Amino acid sequence: MAKEISKSPSVEPRKKPLQHRSANTIEKILDGAALLIAESGFERLTTNAICARVGMTPPALYRYFPNKYAVMKALAERLMAVQNQHLLDWCQTGFDFESYDESLRIMLAGQYKVTDRQIAGHMIMRTLHAVPILSEVRFTSHEHVTDILTDLYAAHLPHIEPMRLRRITRMSVEIGHAMLEYLGDVPDADHDTVIADAANIMRLQFTALKNETR
Repeated sequence: MAKEISKSPSVEPRKKPLQHRSANTIEKILDGAALLIAESGFERLTTNAICARVGMTPPALYRYFPNKYAVMKALAERLMAVQNQHLLDWCQTGFDFESYDESLRIMLAGQYKVTDRQIAGHMIMRTLHAVPILSEVRFTSHEHVTDILTDLYAAHLPHIEPMRLRRITRMSVEIGHAMLEYLGDVPDADHDTVIADAANIMRLQFTALKNETR
């Protein structure tokens, strides 16, 4: 007898927001789901609860999302798009390799602020670790950020082998992400100190590269 293979739930939306009305409906769904996550966590989130919160019927919701995992994926992508846009803005106007410690501190503080301003932002980040089928969202975003930062650093560190530079940059991205998770998990922590500590760790990585013999 053939062994039955269980399938993971789909995390892809069923309908793309091609029209303004559809886009507004999706934002309404996501905002409602985020509020529920902030109140009770992802584990207690259900599509019925989302429908009740936003005033939709289940069939109407299912036209956009097949399940709560697809809603969560969209929430995570929305959050990381905001985080990544902040990073891009910093790359263009705030990056300073000569005053890197302060430059990093400003960037990390901004990352915390944009995450904190999103409904359930820190809980959404935590869920990406807890739910395996959503881990690809986090991985894809971190790879994208690594590519952006590697190109930025390469202009200042031309003597460092590209693959090595990317590897170290990728680790620094994880440090920044870990800082955000820590501040979300420990709300009573001294934010300025935690941000300064993370900036210092990241600065040491790149200062060591800068000081290597060219």
